[in-house]
Amino acid sequence: MKYRCAGYILMFYAILGLFVCLSMIVDNQTLSATTLFSGVICYIVLPIYGIVGVKKKDLTALLVMALLFLFISVRFTGEAAWLPVISPIAISFPITDFPEGEGYLLDVFALLMTGWFCWLLIDVLKHRNRQL
Repeated sequence: MKYRCAGYILMFYAILGLFVCLSMIVDNQTLSATTLFSGVICYIVLPIYGIVGVKKKDLTALLVMALLFLFISVRFTGEAAWLPVISPIAISFPITDFPEGEGYLLDVFALLMTGWFCWLLIDVLKHRNRQL
């Protein structure tokens, strides 16, 4: 059940990530190719890889997902940011001042997902050790 829930959350995250990336293109925001590329990789491609990995209980995919959510748990906002400011699912709080709209955000949702994928990773490792 915990793997199925993680898969559904990742599916929802990837669908919302697709809409976030499409809205950035449609709204014709001034964004660099790096920002769009990193958004597509972090918000669409890696969650889809995670869906497949969670279904197969793949150790590498679970590790990649834990590292992804750990990586996006603290985001810089502003013109120099290379991740899109809008995350598909976010519960973010500022951890620095926001003069002129620039600063750092702490994403609690991403931290919770990091913990969840670490828990799934430990569960897979326990089952592998039992089989040996």
